[in-house]
Amino acid sequence: MFTFSANVFADLASDRAALMDLYNSTDGGNWKHQTNWGSSVNVCQWYRVVCNDTNTSVIGLYLYDNSLTGSIPSSIGSLTNLKLTITSKVPFQVKLEI
Repeated sequence: MFTFSANVFADLASDRAALMDLYNSTDGGNWKHQTNWGSSVNVCQWYRVVCNDTNTSVIGLYLYDNSLTGSIPSSIGSLTNLKLTITSKVPFQVKLEI
């Protein structure tokens, strides 16, 4: 039997909060594709969010050509396992305070 520790849920809650900050600060309601963003499903099922093999941490975001406008919030720094972010064709003013 496989069980999750409380830390796994805390990590995903933290990742969810950071992703929602990104969504809200980049006009997520007007993105071309926003499947599952902000919903109650695991963030690993949100459009263009990539998680590790156990679906316990966000490791990648593919945000290219999705009509994002605005700036990336500093809270994106709380995605401590983020290894890949592709944002080409995205007009951003990037200010990260990690």
